[in-house]
Amino acid sequence: MSKRYPAFYILLLLTTKAIAQVNTDFEMVTARCKQLVFSDTAYANEQSLQLTYEMDTRLNPKTILNSIEEEGCWEEIDYASKQRSKWETSWHLYRVMSLCKAWKKNNDNNYLQAIHKSLNYWITKDFLCNNWWHNQINVPYIYSNIMLVLGDAANAEEKEFFNKKMISRVAMQKYAIGQNKIWKHDIEARIALVQQNPEAFNEAIQNMQTVIVSSTREGIQPDYSFQQHGTMLQFGNYGIHYTNSLLFWLSVTAKTKYAFEPAKQKILFDYISNGLRWSVYNGAMDITAIGRQLRDQAEQKRASNLNDNYNLLRKLGTDSLWRFAVDGFASASQLSRNPLIGNKSFWRSDYMINLSEGKYQLSVKTHGPFSTKVESINSENLKGAFLNDGITMIRYTGKEYLNIAPLWNWTMLPGSTLDTTMNPASNQIFETNNKSDFVGQLSDGNAGFSAMDYNRLGVHAHKSYFFIKNMMIALGAGIQADTIQHVVTTIDQKLNKGKLLQSKNNKAWWSGGVGYKLLDLKNIVKTRIQSRKGDWGDIDAASKGELVKASVLSIFMSHKQNDTYAYLAQTGVSAKQFNTFTSQSTVKVVKNTTDVQAIQSENLIMVVFYKAGHLKSDQYEIAVDKPCMVMVSRTGGKPVAWISDPTRKAQLINLKYGKQNAEISLPSGMYAGSAAKHNFAD
Repeated sequence: MSKRYPAFYILLLLTTKAIAQVNTDFEMVTARCKQLVFSDTAYANEQSLQLTYEMDTRLNPKTILNSIEEEGCWEEIDYASKQRSKWETSWHLYRVMSLCKAWKKNNDNNYLQAIHKSLNYWITKDFLCNNWWHNQINVPYIYSNIMLVLGDAANAEEKEFFNKKMISRVAMQKYAIGQNKIWKHDIEARIALVQQNPEAFNEAIQNMQTVIVSSTREGIQPDYSFQQHGTMLQFGNYGIHYTNSLLFWLSVTAKTKYAFEPAKQKILFDYISNGLRWSVYNGAMDITAIGRQLRDQAEQKRASNLNDNYNLLRKLGTDSLWRFAVDGFASASQLSRNPLIGNKSFWRSDYMINLSEGKYQLSVKTHGPFSTKVESINSENLKGAFLNDGITMIRYTGKEYLNIAPLWNWTMLPGSTLDTTMNPASNQIFETNNKSDFVGQLSDGNAGFSAMDYNRLGVHAHKSYFFIKNMMIALGAGIQADTIQHVVTTIDQKLNKGKLLQSKNNKAWWSGGVGYKLLDLKNIVKTRIQSRKGDWGDIDAASKGELVKASVLSIFMSHKQNDTYAYLAQTGVSAKQFNTFTSQSTVKVVKNTTDVQAIQSENLIMVVFYKAGHLKSDQYEIAVDKPCMVMVSRTGGKPVAWISDPTRKAQLINLKYGKQNAEISLPSGMYAGSAAKHNFAD
């Protein structure tokens, strides 16, 4: 005879089991969080400071212990700092965190006494920064970690400061969005662990996941770029912190009831694989993708950070790990499974990359009505007013632009057409923008091109950049300015590493594995090699006194009214191949006017129509009824056309190719500006 249990007892049994599961999972996430906090990895400290400055937490804990003053401070820390970004006062708490880790590791009460003494100093002074981020994110973050490590060893005063001051300041972020919202919930999760509150922890994790979406709001975009502060590209700033925070908690909660939803994990993983890691080449991030925080070693630190993310995913046993391998760090066997090769169009952020891992990376960054140029706030990016004005990075060794910012002439940035008398540090100039509504790009995944009708500060030019394998072809037309005598187009401005070769007719040049040559022979190009000195403080006020010196190569041309230009840059050219490179070309400029800019290479033609028009070459005849960008490839037999609308106004475009006509529907909504594909019959 079977036993029958009252419903009450069954419910009690299930409830008890559920509570046990919650307790087990909560204990597990607490232990995992502490383990990561205790570690010597980048995850042990707030990544934003790890990425921007060499924090003095790297000091030996014994040194920190022995140098503490009687009242609980350190003589070398600037407790009166007014810096909005590099707020050195906060380093006090990071030193306390170092003491906490040493105390746990060595079980030495001398460290614990120093911890209490130094926390008492902070609590008594309750230091505040004039930048809200430190008060509401940075300080609560590190203080929560300290409390998590101390546990029951925290005294009443330390707990009271935590409960009354830190928690309330985090709550002040009522309207946080993007990465700031993630930071808020990140700290709330740590607070919940300190307070041993599973419900609050679950709520923080759930709230954190609400930010993991692909949309046209701030955050991950449909093209896998990352925007914050409006439509500003932020791969190297908020976009990388986004992955740091989320991967931390994804790791902590893995295989527990708090684990991230599979759909959210996929969005995050796709963003890293299809977006963020494209910006890294040979262990350094593209300068134009970093954002405003240009400082010493900024490119390398961000690339290294991404590799830390990769290693964390490796420890998790993440599927298809090769999708996250970072160029310059991963072994050839890892990269060979899914090498990044081809053209990547981040049309939402006006950023394009042409990449073959370990061989080359070419990029261009523009701005217009749909993407905001890079900002200058908190005394950062002080000279970067033109950093998104069609700037190209031509990387072969990957060291062409490393730490070059203090040495750059910021009115002669690679790829730009600018008035060199302008002050790139002027607030008035920072407030201006490209006023044109024709800024866009087109890609089929293998090749691509970016174009803009540039109109800023009295300089007007139609500029396009075509990428085919290891080549970039740049066209300019209709160059006009009231001060045309001061307008210069810069082919490149990079660190000079060795000899410069020049053709006999002064129409081609070679430096560091990159060949440059004119495709418009009437252009007159100048080269200049200069030994320059610079101070990082001119770029980032908090870095004043960090001096650099190096030789810089500039390749550039001046202009007259209504001028044009056409040039090609190709990576992987050896000095021995220079003569062949100079005399041979697989690329032809079909047209270069203010109406149409087009190039042809073998079975591929790329055309920028700045207005409705017609183009005929020896192999192609193309006509359109609206401004657009068109690419036709015949490499696979039947012609395949790709088309996009940089103005994002058109719904349909009539395309004529030879004798064939097609009415092509363009992507709309969040995909406006991206490419539409059409297969022709023959």
